[in-house]
Amino acid sequence: MRESDWSSDVCSSDLFPSHDRWAEDNKNEAYSAELVKKAESGDPKAQNKLGSAYLKGNLIAKNEKEGVSWYRKAAEQGDMQGQRNLGLMYFLGYGVSKDEKEAFKWLKKAAEQGDAEGLSFLGICYQNGWGVTQDQKEAVNLYEKAASKGSPEGQKNLGICYLMGKGLAKDEKKATEWLKKASEQGNMNAQYVLGRMYFDQKNEKNAVMWLTKAAEQGDGHAKEFLLKINKLATEKIADISPAPVQEAERATSQIGDLSGKSAIEKKNKEDLARFKPYSAELVKKAEAGDATAQYDLACALKNGVGITADEKEGFKWLLKSAEQGIVNAQIGVSGCFEYGEGVAKDEKEAFKWIKRAAESGNSGAQSDIAGCYYFGKGVPQDEKKAVEWYTKASDQGDRWAQYALGNCYQNGIGIAKDEKQAE
Repeated sequence: MRESDWSSDVCSSDLFPSHDRWAEDNKNEAYSAELVKKAESGDPKAQNKLGSAYLKGNLIAKNEKEGVSWYRKAAEQGDMQGQRNLGLMYFLGYGVSKDEKEAFKWLKKAAEQGDAEGLSFLGICYQNGWGVTQDQKEAVNLYEKAASKGSPEGQKNLGICYLMGKGLAKDEKKATEWLKKASEQGNMNAQYVLGRMYFDQKNEKNAVMWLTKAAEQGDGHAKEFLLKINKLATEKIADISPAPVQEAERATSQIGDLSGKSAIEKKNKEDLARFKPYSAELVKKAEAGDATAQYDLACALKNGVGITADEKEGFKWLLKSAEQGIVNAQIGVSGCFEYGEGVAKDEKEAFKWIKRAAESGNSGAQSDIAGCYYFGKGVPQDEKKAVEWYTKASDQGDRWAQYALGNCYQNGIGIAKDEKQAE
């Protein structure tokens, strides 16, 4: 597939973050009496944090209107983060009626103070004529300012402009440069676009690397494309829960469409139904040392099933279960260390726990540890060891590992090139 077949994917629905993705980025902002006291005293930083806590429902009942009211207090004091947050809420229609002109007004205020993300979002408004007359050159100007300040959104959008020749001359080299900067900061959409670019350039190793990173964050386009190029229903990718923002935006192609949101809420409820709810009986069993109960309690706490979500407490019980040899718990602990959920990020610890699960014979964990060796995550890069673990997982029928192993044979990565084995 060439650029013309997929370019519309990157220029339509992935511009603003949805409320769900935004809330995920602010998930550590928890409600507390001390925070309320600071916010009520007029501290704009506390007002922003309190607004985030209400919008996320973190240790307080979720209340979008109340959250927006605290953003407004910060914004009206001239706080650029509050102005940006308020602008996004107007655009998304959370806690207030959707209003592109009001969104533009507040984003402009944030941008004028030099807020990097505000500059990028304002550029999106100019690019699409949202709340202002469309002006592609001004959009590029704002993206350049945002990108120079290190904004991953600005870097991604500038890279796409170079790729598509919007507001400036096409330049694939510069497109790659800016998209890579954004991708290295973890921007999911940039990772997808960069992966597609590498695929078009027949650089499959880099294509698969960046597409996988995007898919692991929930990018639906990346998952779909990996399935297409592999012609496999890859279990590893299919099992990753999609990020709510991507599912809502892909379904509607419009930011904040409530029909998309309700569809995702339904899916999330179905996902949560798999977990046992928090109960006094479950706590009692876990405290008595029952490893399975400890795992179930961890799932309830991490996902907020029957109790307010508490990632730190959830991690504590997940670790207890993992230490007793529950493989799913070991995989979960590895994921917590990898993404910093309930514990500080630590790639070496993530590797240690996925290795334990892999050594127990779990094919998914074997495939994961192969990926660690392949990319050098938490362990020195070692393509030969990656092949060893991909082989172990492949022998158990792991379809992702089978594809990855085929790629190694095809390109002579960690093993002698062998076209027949690659098939």
